[in-house]
Amino acid sequence: MNSSLITNNTETSLARKSSDFNQLTASVSELTASLDKKEIEKRQVEDERDMMAGRFKKIRSDKKELEAFTKTRLAATKDKYMRGLQERDDKLKQK
Repeated sequence: MNSSLITNNTETSLARKSSDFNQLTASVSELTASLDKKEIEKRQVEDERDMMAGRFKKIRSDKKELEAFTKTRLAATKDKYMRGLQERDDKLKQK
């Protein structure tokens, strides 16, 4: 009787340990999945940040380009206007 009681207790203990092990394995799997999800979200945020930084650099570059173009066009228009005035003055002096 003692040996069957010991066997029964051993089997119960092994079943309990197996159940505990399965629960721990499931918990580890859940934590790993959660960690993977967090890592994916982190990468997405980093990708979005990098994309926004790229857009910001492009906008800043476009702004500088537009400012340079505007200055050039303004200077050209001013020169053309001044030449027109000079030509008009020269014609008036000739008459």
